[in-house]
Amino acid sequence: TAAAEHGEEVGRLDARYRDKLTEAEARLREGWEREADRLRGELEDAQAMLHASETEIRELRDAVEAAEAAQDATQAEELARGREDADGRIAEMEGEWRRQQKSLIDECETMRAERDAALAEAEQLRVEVGVGDAVAKEAAAAQRRAQHDATAYHAAVGAAKAEAEALRRELAAQDIEVKRLAGE
Repeated sequence: TAAAEHGEEVGRLDARYRDKLTEAEARLREGWEREADRLRGELEDAQAMLHASETEIRELRDAVEAAEAAQDATQAEELARGREDADGRIAEMEGEWRRQQKSLIDECETMRAERDAALAEAEQLRVEVGVGDAVAKEAAAAQRRAQHDATAYHAAVGAAKAEAEALRRELAAQDIEVKRLAGE
C-alpha cells in the first residue's frame, strides 16, 4: 500500500541519514586525534631542542669558569666564538619554532573549516530527512558531541600554544644568560 511504501522510504532515508552522520562523526574524531598526536610529537621535539640548549649553556658556563681560572686569551677567543655559534643556533631554533607555530595555527584553521562543513552537512541531512522528533534529537545530540570534541581540541591547541610561548621565553632567557656569561 502507499502507506507501507511511504514507511519503507522513510526507513531508507532514516538509515541513509544515520550512516552519513556516523561517517561524519568518525571523520571528525579521527582528524582531531591524529592532529593531537602530531601536536604532542612537535612539542616533544621542541622540548628536546630546549634540553640541548640547556646542555650547551652548561658547557659554555664551564668554559667561562675555565677561562677565568687560566686567564688564557686563546680560551677567551674560543668562548667568544662559542657564544656567537650559540646565538646563531638559538636564533635558528626560535625561527623554526615560529614557523612551526604558524603552521599549527594554519592547520587549526583548516580543521575548523572542515568541522564546520561536516556540521553543516549533518544539519542539511537532518533537514532533508525530516522523519520525526527522534531523528532530530539524535542529530542535535551528535552536533553537541561534535562541538564538545571541537572545544576539547581547541583547548589542547591553546595549551600547545601556551607551552610554545613558555619555551620561547625560556630560550630568550637562556640567550640573555649566554650573553652575560660571555661578557664576563
